[in-house]
Amino acid sequence: MERYMSLLSPGDQPPALLGHEDIQAKLRKWITRRASGSEVSNSALIISLWGTEGAGKKTQLAHLGHYFNEPMLFVDMTKVPEEEREGPDALDNVFREAAIQQALPVLCGFLLQEDSEAMRNRKRELLDRLKTMSGIVFVLSEQPCQPIDLRSRIDLELEIPPLEGEKRSDAWRTLAAAYEVDESVDWGILASRFVFSPGQMSNAMRTARTLSEWRQEEGKSGPIRWSDMVEACYKQLNHHLDAKAKRLTPKKRWEDLVLPEAQTKKLRHACNHIQYKHTVYGLWGFDKKLSYGTGVSLLFSGPPGTGKTMAAEVVAKELDMEIYKIDLSQIISKYIGETEKNLREIFDEAEKSCAILFFDEADALFGKRSEVKDSHDKNANTEVAFLLQKIEEYGEYRLWRRTICKT
Repeated sequence: MERYMSLLSPGDQPPALLGHEDIQAKLRKWITRRASGSEVSNSALIISLWGTEGAGKKTQLAHLGHYFNEPMLFVDMTKVPEEEREGPDALDNVFREAAIQQALPVLCGFLLQEDSEAMRNRKRELLDRLKTMSGIVFVLSEQPCQPIDLRSRIDLELEIPPLEGEKRSDAWRTLAAAYEVDESVDWGILASRFVFSPGQMSNAMRTARTLSEWRQEEGKSGPIRWSDMVEACYKQLNHHLDAKAKRLTPKKRWEDLVLPEAQTKKLRHACNHIQYKHTVYGLWGFDKKLSYGTGVSLLFSGPPGTGKTMAAEVVAKELDMEIYKIDLSQIISKYIGETEKNLREIFDEAEKSCAILFFDEADALFGKRSEVKDSHDKNANTEVAFLLQKIEEYGEYRLWRRTICKT
């Protein structure tokens, strides 16, 4: 049983809540009221907390256990043997161990989101089984309970939402207090660029410390630098953009780029848009007024050799962001709907990457939308409209290169 159970003592000091203190306060009041009020029943009180991995569900329970002086028995449901999860005696070992340890059971990875007929019946049996217990039972998952009719078996279902705006910046600062960090690290920029859960932030800080220590072994001692933090954050991301795009290694700087003053000024303004995004949308509150369209799109056009790709590299280097090159000519398909599918896959992966998208050979798709005379015209217009829609939705940088050749 040790392979899927772990006991958390109430005497252990829980980690910081990192922006979810209000949820903790409400949970304490709600549990106190239900445990001591007129609504007390003989059946178990089932509380479901859901949110993305690393959102802070276990941290919330660690604080509850510390506050109420109750041990917590965490059970990894994905590792519980199949024979112990089904039938009328399901989870007997879990509840027996919880009784011996005088602990509150916490079922982690409870598959509330699956909705096949067999899984629906299995969830119903498990929830009914939980109701036969006494005390409080916690259920943790990454998605809300489905289908809706099963929610009547849960006393409280609560989301642990992603941190927003300044709360994310404050969480970074709280974690950084335990490390030696260089003053050049701007937590506001980091918070606006990487929409991380508290768990991802903690992992990023540990990774940055390792990178800093490795640098010290090479004779470059010092605190965690901005470059360490950026590299550590990118290491936390899980995406498959490499399958559809090629990652570029930007080496060019402003002094390598020869452009008229007007074009250079526009490029710098575009960089400032992303660099100070946290100030405008976070500190000034404009994120409450705009639900989408907060990214930046740049269209580079000109004859071959004028510096379109170089300009993209300079922008990526200036912002310390990864950049992926996408050849649109390889994305477009003659089969109806296939182009949109390829584009959707790219943007879905890009949302996880916090990277700049550089669309090469955009001429392949960005032709003039024409009057619909046949099905081919209609399909071509649909592809362009779909791409424009995804451009508007994407929250980071999009760079488009068009090659205009003289004839």
